[in-house]
Amino acid sequence: MNELLEFVQNYSKPTETHYHYAEFTKNVENIYDGFKDNFPIEMQEQLGTLIFDMEVINGLALCDWDLANRPTEWNDWNTDYKEDADNLKKQLVSILTGVQKEYIRILD
Repeated sequence: MNELLEFVQNYSKPTETHYHYAEFTKNVENIYDGFKDNFPIEMQEQLGTLIFDMEVINGLALCDWDLANRPTEWNDWNTDYKEDADNLKKQLVSILTGVQKEYIRILD
């Protein structure tokens, strides 16, 4: 559990760009997969859903970026995805630190 929290807290600028978020999401998933048995069952369910939603945001963003012909500067990240990505990162930290017991899925 500490490994995931340490990574999340120390990763600089995880939502600055879609590139950062893709790397962040991949690492969160890999670390979680390696240590998920150390989490209580209830927390595993919450984190599993949250990480799935991180992957959805990542996949949608990368698909839209690809459809835009993979521009170097892609401002759609900031307008369409960054707020949701920031929310997921904040909730991840809150769950890992015990501040929040359940993942709150925000549907637009």
